[in-house]
Amino acid sequence: MFDLNDNEAFQRHLSRVAEARREHSRLVTRRATLEADLETAAEDIKARREQLVKEHEDVTKLESFSLSRVFNSMRGERDEELRREMAERETARLALLAAEEHQRETLQELVLVDDRLAALGDVEADWAEAIEARQRWVEVTSGQLRTRDNGSADSATVPAAAPELSEAGTAQLAELIERRAVVESDLREVDEALAAAHLLAAKLAHTAAVLGSGQSWAAYQSWLGEDSGTGSYDRDKLDEAATALRDVDGLVTLLRRELDDLARLDIIKIEVGEWDRTFDSFLHHLLQDESIEDKVKAAAEKVAQLRVEISRVISLVVVQGQRLVTEANDLVATRDALVGQTTTA
Repeated sequence: MFDLNDNEAFQRHLSRVAEARREHSRLVTRRATLEADLETAAEDIKARREQLVKEHEDVTKLESFSLSRVFNSMRGERDEELRREMAERETARLALLAAEEHQRETLQELVLVDDRLAALGDVEADWAEAIEARQRWVEVTSGQLRTRDNGSADSATVPAAAPELSEAGTAQLAELIERRAVVESDLREVDEALAAAHLLAAKLAHTAAVLGSGQSWAAYQSWLGEDSGTGSYDRDKLDEAATALRDVDGLVTLLRRELDDLARLDIIKIEVGEWDRTFDSFLHHLLQDESIEDKVKAAAEKVAQLRVEISRVISLVVVQGQRLVTEANDLVATRDALVGQTTTA
């Protein structure tokens, strides 16, 4: 596997084992989050199916023959009520489809996580072996360790001109290697969270623009079918807004999982609210009595609030990333001081 007398090879091995252990911890954390999401998704789908059945029954009742149907038709109320019930049924169907899609995506990610965990193998056994090997390495190399800087980021070897290291110094060097591996892994987690946050911010900006244009849809006054000649255009805009809001919810879920990873790994804890219900809220408002402009404005206000929250999250994560970069640089400086050399990490 490696030669204890080959300082450079052993230190790379120690760094890899430490990174794999941290990655395993992250994946276990993500798996717990995904399993919790799947439980919630199953409950959500069950409730939405029950709601769809109810809405379908309401439509069926209105479509069936009855004395009340005759009476309501005479007053022109039956057709209006039927249109509303059909709209509620369609809304329930869309909500169910969105929930099932979320469940499928969560299951797919869970499979990827399980595959990655299997590929990592028994990291605790590898770690125990590395710790035992580290002690032997300290005993073998203390008093004679030299580095050869090969310019790689994880290199911690010492040039031939460096002073000899004591056993305590060699042990400290090993600890620095392990800690730096953890910090580098945490920096990757921060980068992934920032990528998810920036992606969501961009989608929110796009959604705000779509909803902004929709606030002047005065011609299309009802989800239930009223039309004044421009209804087809307005319905397309409404579909575009709904699609954008559903995309927002998906990206919110992604960011929430990334933030859960950061919290469970003790990198940073950021409290977040129920952000991923924007699409549901929009569907709910569509069935209220307000004008389409009021419904779109309500969605636009929610998006504006989310943009403020995401900006706050990005700032907090950036600050933590800067702290980790500082720690990584400090670890390099400590290593260099320990081995009597100043290098660029």
